[in-house]
Amino acid sequence: MKIPGPFTLGTAQLGLPYGVANRRGLPSEDEATEILGVAWASGIRAFDTAPAYGPAETRLGRFLDGRDACVTTKLDSLRDVADEHLVGTVRSRLLGSLERLRRPGVFGVLLHSAADLARGKTLHDALEAVRGEGLTESWGVSVYEPAEASEALAVSGVALLQIPSNLVDRRWTGTLMAAKGRDVLVSARSVYLQGAFALTPEDLRVRVPALSEPMRLLHEICASYGVAPLSAALAVVANTTGVASVVVGAETPEQVQANVAARAVPVPPGLIEALDGAFGVTARDAIDPRLWGPR
Repeated sequence: MKIPGPFTLGTAQLGLPYGVANRRGLPSEDEATEILGVAWASGIRAFDTAPAYGPAETRLGRFLDGRDACVTTKLDSLRDVADEHLVGTVRSRLLGSLERLRRPGVFGVLLHSAADLARGKTLHDALEAVRGEGLTESWGVSVYEPAEASEALAVSGVALLQIPSNLVDRRWTGTLMAAKGRDVLVSARSVYLQGAFALTPEDLRVRVPALSEPMRLLHEICASYGVAPLSAALAVVANTTGVASVVVGAETPEQVQANVAARAVPVPPGLIEALDGAFGVTARDAIDPRLWGPR
């Protein structure tokens, strides 16, 4: 079981006006198709999507119809689903995604909320049932915190883990080591911290004040190593031991091409150690977009 290539195209931008640096809003149908076409032409064969991303599943399914691709989707929060309906709800929601994606099955399905792990054996059995039925090859969890990752890695059957990882969020070394020991595939999202790396510290002082000072320090560190933050962002995470694939979205075809090119940027010796030293502990309101509020 593996993810083809070092990149997974994230599709949140194909269905939502996504990210703190988004200036274009929701792309049109033609724009979304062009983004997918450039990704495909660039050799990207892995795609990450979710029902929560508006029409993204439908748009992705229309483009991929008849193509051999590796697709991972997610299950919306199951918090309000009664135990007796959990098995049926998991199956019906996944079937809904498969219908929109025009596929008989997917590579993976992730719990979009790590809190759903608390549902215990009933949820485990539901996910194992859809896997046994061939609706998904594997299942796992999308997390925000290392503690959530530790909980997920202790659950039998979890084969996939998606974490947020970037130049200022350096919390995941232990998680990656533990996942490797359990043969769990890890994908990394939020490489550009929802586009925040495209903004200046001055911009962030208005949009995300808690991130302004970390970004100033990041610019300082990257400048001292002769590399731009945007150039370093993808290369550093993609070259992190234990990361199977980097999930990166795009608002334009040009961004897809830039992301592919960034993978080839060499990581300057000493940069990762400098980042670990500076950002080993970063305030949660600087690195967790859920806490940023309306922008």
